[in-house]
Amino acid sequence: MTAVLAAGLATRFGGAKLDAIIRGAFVGSWSINALEEAGLTAGIIIVGPQRPQFCNLHPKWNCIINAEPEAGIGSSIRLAVHHAEQMGSDALLIALADMPMVTPDHFKQVAAAQGMAATRYNDGSLGVPARIPQKSFSDLADSCGQRGASEFLSSHPSVQAVQVDPAILVDIDTPSDLSLFGHSGGG
Repeated sequence: MTAVLAAGLATRFGGAKLDAIIRGAFVGSWSINALEEAGLTAGIIIVGPQRPQFCNLHPKWNCIINAEPEAGIGSSIRLAVHHAEQMGSDALLIALADMPMVTPDHFKQVAAAQGMAATRYNDGSLGVPARIPQKSFSDLADSCGQRGASEFLSSHPSVQAVQVDPAILVDIDTPSDLSLFGHSGGG
């Protein structure tokens, strides 16, 4: 199962960052479109109480509301794990809605890994996109805090590190980040 995390408060952005426009599409749609182009089955989008507009463009995806997004990304990961357990999924692919440059090929590579896999960042840390096998669901849910899955992934001895061009690991945190794409605008 695939889970796209989209419940952040976007305080540094001023709110509603996933509905900002980059090159004619909502920021939040870029990850969904890349996952679909990779041939991955529609899954869930974890959203906050104020459902982003971009979700309306992806009706095959089930939106799950995180009623407490202020608790941090770990609360969204726990919801994704809970849903994956309920669905009997053999693995959970976690992606972020505010990372518009992640390519379909990278999603395919992470999803195709055997066991646990995570993206290696420039600083050597491991993070999402990541694939968590069913046997590790409860460990991930128990250990992820406000900062997410990075510490869990980095401390796991058998995680497969998936190398990637660092240029695709851009995330949108502030309005000025939109300028990296040569176009910015409201939703």
